[in-house]
Amino acid sequence: MEEFLRCKEFFLNFTIQHIPRAQNTLADKLARGARTSPSAMVYVDSVPPKWLSDQESS
Repeated sequence: MEEFLRCKEFFLNFTIQHIPRAQNTLADKLARGARTSPSAMVYVDSVPPKWLSDQESS
């Protein structure tokens, strides 16, 4: 949160708006695709991606 607030200082106008997934289908599709794509993409989640779990059990 501290880093977020620090970065916010670089913008003159700044707002945050919650948009439910059901109303933002493109972002939802991109997020789901990123979670299932076995690429060099880095993200933080409490559950490892399925492709990583599959590789560990091989």
